[in-house]
Amino acid sequence: MIKVDKKKIIIIHMVLLGIFVVIYNCIWFNKSFTLSEGWTKFCVELIKEGKVPYKDFYYYLPPLGLIEDAILWKLSFGYFIVFRFWRLLQRVLVIELVYYLLIKRVEPTIALFGCMITTLLLSANVYDLVGDYNQTQQLLFVLMCWTLFKYADYTDANNAKRYIWTFVAGAIGGLMFLQKQTGAVAGFVSYGLLLLILCFIKYEKEVLKTIASIVGGVLVTVLPVFLYFIIKGGLNDYIYQVYKDTSSKGTPLDVLFFKLIETVRLNLPFLLICLIIILLDRYFSIYKVRALKTIYIIIIAIYIKDFLNEYLNLFLNIQFINKKDFLYSLYQDANIFNWMPQILTFIFLGIIVWIIYHLIVSRGKYDIKAFVVAFSAFGAGYSTIMNNSESRVITISAILLVPAGVYLAFRDVEIKKKGEKLLGIIPLVLFLIACVPQKMICSYSWWGGQ
Repeated sequence: MIKVDKKKIIIIHMVLLGIFVVIYNCIWFNKSFTLSEGWTKFCVELIKEGKVPYKDFYYYLPPLGLIEDAILWKLSFGYFIVFRFWRLLQRVLVIELVYYLLIKRVEPTIALFGCMITTLLLSANVYDLVGDYNQTQQLLFVLMCWTLFKYADYTDANNAKRYIWTFVAGAIGGLMFLQKQTGAVAGFVSYGLLLLILCFIKYEKEVLKTIASIVGGVLVTVLPVFLYFIIKGGLNDYIYQVYKDTSSKGTPLDVLFFKLIETVRLNLPFLLICLIIILLDRYFSIYKVRALKTIYIIIIAIYIKDFLNEYLNLFLNIQFINKKDFLYSLYQDANIFNWMPQILTFIFLGIIVWIIYHLIVSRGKYDIKAFVVAFSAFGAGYSTIMNNSESRVITISAILLVPAGVYLAFRDVEIKKKGEKLLGIIPLVLFLIACVPQKMICSYSWWGGQ
């Protein structure tokens, strides 16, 4: 039997992953022309004419999105299809980066299937354009996670270079502040809590130096923007439009706390199930009770029985008359497709339980990088709950939620049997069946666009 070097396997996986992302997104890559892209061109053209954002025209988001759009539009030579290509390239980049983070401690094959499922779920909606400012927001959380991995490496080695990475983390935090309001708040809350925990467990011993380097990074990215608006006389308009005129999303308390609380309340039974499962897992890890694996499956199956019923009906109603009838029989008015945000919300809540549980039971043996992944995923999901009219995450947060679930479940797990590694094909195929018909029949239906 020919043995393939692990590095070669990883390279093959990354090539396959990139091809998968491109092919899947090409299903709807050129199937719509939307209002939001028209707004992008309109704002960019105003900037080209010398107009000052916020002062000369209204804009409800921080300026990083405008800068990003202006650069991409410049590189698109006036073609919307090229503009989308750059967003697709960003999507490939972020998925490849997530795979790179996973393989640090997860079997490459499992990491590959996890990233493929991520690709399906992040676009499981009717408003995905293969990327926008929401995707950039998630990319910043991924970059922050990668940066804090570096920080952990140098801290474990007691190397002063860790302050370089806390400075970089601060700079990324500044970009979050300039990119979207909810991302900035979620990042501040999630990474602020992580820093407090690191100080409490005495992992971070030079607190003042660390905070100073973080603040330095923030100022490097944020100060030039504020200076620009001060010079141009648009600072007051900027502050009002971006940070004060936000009533469409509810009060600040609604956005910051109540939507998260409501999400927890609506899914309290699932949280209790997660707690039971994680307690059983601890019991299983000590006493090796194999029957508990079956109990896990039964408990989860009972809770998602409606989802399983939808899937059963799907297979019972498949029609093979022609391609159109086949796709519509799988489509079923997007009933299964509509479950995707709820599945991701389950993962989000499970990560919260994981954080609480491991803070209690770790007793000095803390897995710092696992906490980095968990808090990054929490921030990524939390940022989408804040600006969502429903009490659940939105699917773009799959970029970190799914890989985080894979990382926390399979880190440092050695799987010797090839057949077990390939079990990831099963959920991948199930999600493909749920998502492909939706994207082929109705890929975009948002704000009146088709």
